[in-house]
Amino acid sequence: LTVAKPTDKEQEPDLEKAAQGHPEIIVVPCLGEGDEVVGRILGRLLETEAIGTRILPWRTLRAEKIQRLKELEARWVVLSAIESRSAISVGKMAYSIQRLLPDAVIFVGLWSLPKENAARSVRKIKESSGTVVSTNLHEALRGIIALISAAEKESAASVETA
Repeated sequence: LTVAKPTDKEQEPDLEKAAQGHPEIIVVPCLGEGDEVVGRILGRLLETEAIGTRILPWRTLRAEKIQRLKELEARWVVLSAIESRSAISVGKMAYSIQRLLPDAVIFVGLWSLPKENAARSVRKIKESSGTVVSTNLHEALRGIIALISAAEKESAASVETA
């Protein structure tokens, strides 16, 4: 597997999409380079659906990532984590983001979480931060697209009634 090194242009938001009202999703790799690679794959899949993404660098400290989300005024955040043992750390990060950005919608991708015995970890994360938890890219893609579509319809309906 060969992954091209991103250019600064890939890290910047697509201003044309933003101008059209499409949301930008900020992908936050939680611990390692693999988390960023999976986040980039998800980003490419979302771009095919006209959803812009920005990937934060995996080497950034947790506090810096959260501060960057605040600076970007993130409304849609994906936390990407490959290691199933990262569930507790990811849950804490989701909670911190939710407290700092209460209007943000947070998706947690625990990409290698086993199908069996994972319910407890997923439940704890959902309860602590009100996030959406996915365990595979297909599930995450469907969930993100559905929530964004619903939010865009709601936004369009509120504009029509105004």
